[in-house]
Amino acid sequence: MTSQGTNSVEIKGLTSEEMGQITGAVLGLSWFKVEDGRLKTSPCHVPLPDPTKDEAMLPFWRQFSHHQFQGEFLEKVFEEMSDDAIYQPHFTIQSLCGYNYTDENYVRESEKLTSYGFIQMRSKRGGDGGYWEIWYLPGVWFAKGDLKEVVDDITTKAKTWEDPNGRRKDKECFKAVLEFLRRNASFGTLDVSIQRLCQVWDD
Repeated sequence: MTSQGTNSVEIKGLTSEEMGQITGAVLGLSWFKVEDGRLKTSPCHVPLPDPTKDEAMLPFWRQFSHHQFQGEFLEKVFEEMSDDAIYQPHFTIQSLCGYNYTDENYVRESEKLTSYGFIQMRSKRGGDGGYWEIWYLPGVWFAKGDLKEVVDDITTKAKTWEDPNGRRKDKECFKAVLEFLRRNASFGTLDVSIQRLCQVWDD
């Protein structure tokens, strides 16, 4: 890797791992030295702060450029879920803001998801400064703010339904949460996970 300009520094013979490490150091995320002829790094940051405060990790997502995309965005629902399939669904959002990233949009969307009850989760920084971020809602029962009002409205109406197993309520809550997030949040992907196995008491 080389720098540009009159004054330059050239570093050769790096492994792919060392290349990532020195990239992270150049971004200000670690210190580095040479020990026994190989690159050694040490992180220079404390544990992760609030997601909107760590400016060293900007940009969180590249800004959308209209000239990079031709056509229109389409909504696609992969399959209709049966009543039985919807049991303890939880929601995961990735790539907050999607192609509409700006610093301001990220702050607004992260505050919005937090108000809905989502928990922001990040991996540790890699040696190159990279990381993964997801926004997690454990279930409709964890909803807060405006999203909770949507769930509460469905739950109130469910008292008049003839549905002893509660499956219709679960399905309607799931659909209402999905529709609310589709209309009110900006993201790259939203995944829904369904419980298939769990630990139980041995009767």
